[in-house]
Amino acid sequence: MRPHRLGLTAFGPFAGTVEVDLDALAGNGLFLLHGETGAGKTTLLDGLGFALYGTVPGERQKAKRLRSDHAPADLRTSVQLEVTLAGRRLRITRSPMQERRKTRGEGVTTEQAKVLLEEHVAGRWLTVSTRIDEAAAELDPLLGMSAEQFFQVVLLPQGEFAQFLRAKSDKRGELLEQLFGTARFGAVEDWLIGLRIATGRDVDAGREQLELLLARLDQAASVGEPVPADGAGPDPGPGDDPVGWARSLLTEAGGRAAARRAGVERAELVRRDSRARNEAAEQLLSRQRRRAAAVHRSVALAGQAPGLAALGKELRAAGRAAALQTAFSDLTARTTAATTAATAEQVARAELPGAGVPGAGLAGAGLLGAGAHRDAPPALLRDRAQAFRERSGALDGLRGVADSLAEELAVVAAATEEAALAGATAARCAAQLDELPARLQRAQGAVDQARAAAVQFPATSAELARLKVAVADGQARAGARAERATAAAALLAARERAVALQERAQ
Repeated sequence: MRPHRLGLTAFGPFAGTVEVDLDALAGNGLFLLHGETGAGKTTLLDGLGFALYGTVPGERQKAKRLRSDHAPADLRTSVQLEVTLAGRRLRITRSPMQERRKTRGEGVTTEQAKVLLEEHVAGRWLTVSTRIDEAAAELDPLLGMSAEQFFQVVLLPQGEFAQFLRAKSDKRGELLEQLFGTARFGAVEDWLIGLRIATGRDVDAGREQLELLLARLDQAASVGEPVPADGAGPDPGPGDDPVGWARSLLTEAGGRAAARRAGVERAELVRRDSRARNEAAEQLLSRQRRRAAAVHRSVALAGQAPGLAALGKELRAAGRAAALQTAFSDLTARTTAATTAATAEQVARAELPGAGVPGAGLAGAGLLGAGAHRDAPPALLRDRAQAFRERSGALDGLRGVADSLAEELAVVAAATEEAALAGATAARCAAQLDELPARLQRAQGAVDQARAAAVQFPATSAELARLKVAVADGQARAGARAERATAAAALLAARERAVALQERAQ
């Protein structure tokens, strides 16, 4: 922040307008404000703070009276500050809440606080905001600190020191903490104390855990009792700390484990050799058992030689019989087929026409005598069958005529049914013809209504289009309001985060 010019009008002890060119004063880098008590040094600083934040530090803000008692009634109280913030040249003009004479009638009226925020761009001043909240939202991110922080860090709070000088000794600490904002140091001290206590607890717990582990290690290693973690107790020998003692035990255990592993490897070699010998002995025993069984079987077969000769003779006879088995099977199959054919012939003769009624079937046609088919020879039966097939062919020629006759009869029936349906349709048409004048009159009424609606259609369409546009505008306006509320909330949250980050950076 770099202030350039400060102007005060009817502010504090200044009845008129006072301007301070800070650029000229700061030409050599530093400048000093000095003067008699009550000359207005603190008022200049109050004007600087009021221009930036709209408030003044200390007890003077509680009075809520910044207007000069000596200013003319028609001169309004205001403060104007030109300052560069974050590379932007701004001009801030503020007026506090004050009373003025009414332009009409008698008495006074209260004039609310005002602000005018301008920015110097391209050689001219452009208005940024005329609202107090918008100006604060624009300036706070650029200032990087709150009004309270600014008055504690940048401006010297002389009124607070006066209170400090008059305070008792037990209150000065609280006043200094409030004045310089040292509460965070107390919080850090409390945090460090809590951290020390927690760390002490962790150390004690770790020491107890170490003692427990050392005791378990002692029990597992079966050696003398080690030194406790706090250093008290008997001396274990060359090792003067538990860690060294544990490491020595670990080394010794490693040596023992290596020796045990070597012993295990030797035992494994012996076990493998013994297993190989055992497998060889088992194989030899199996072969010896098989030889003894073969000798025993050979002796038994030698005692059964006579019976085996008789079985051999029977086996040769069975081989010769097996050669005739095929011919016997063929003969059996042919005999069965002949029996089956004879049975089929009997069944076929029984199923011939006229088999059950004398004089019917072929006999009625003059082809075969009644009952003669049962004893007729096959040749005669074949002749009679041929004659029957010829007669059946002649009858097949008449089958087309019968089918045509059936089709013509079906056509006649369909035509009769269609004629009946046509008569019913003609009756319905006559009834509808009688109703046609009334229907024509109703249709004419509907046409008249349609013509009237067609005349009103353009106006109705225009009204409908206007209503659609209004609905769309309303929906767009609602969406814009929602987007504006969301954007405002996001902007407010972003500004709060920016202020918090700037405060943290400060």
